[in-house]
Amino acid sequence: MASTRKKFPYSPPPRNYDIVKINLLRLSKKLGISSNIIFHGLIPHTKVANLYKACRVAILPTLHEYFGLILLEGMSSGRPVVATDAIGPREIVVNGKNGYIVPMGDSDALAEAICKLLGDYDLSYRMGLEGRSLVEERYDWKIIERQYYEIYEKLAY
Repeated sequence: MASTRKKFPYSPPPRNYDIVKINLLRLSKKLGISSNIIFHGLIPHTKVANLYKACRVAILPTLHEYFGLILLEGMSSGRPVVATDAIGPREIVVNGKNGYIVPMGDSDALAEAICKLLGDYDLSYRMGLEGRSLVEERYDWKIIERQYYEIYEKLAY
């Protein structure tokens, strides 16, 4: 592995990431919201949990999401979630219990759900606890391991 690292040292993200970041910075300035946004760039996996814990709400306004790992990470940190009604989020978020599902492309509904959580600390806290419980009950690695084992056992016999 050491020889591979010498041959292929870490390189910065692809150039398209830089272009996207520059465009997002310009857009945030144009909209007058740049002082409210932090573009972190690529985050090492070991630091992701700390970022979720520093947030009040985990938000996934996606048009194409087939699982929703971002939502599980947010919920495992005890944060309520807001997501669009895509396939993955629809399977994870219990609307009104651990977060909110809003229609895809409806920025007003997205903003309303976010503001509702930011404006009501008790609601946000309760939903965060519900999300954390859901992750522990359904997505713990020991549970997933058992589910895989049962599938493989059925396929083998």
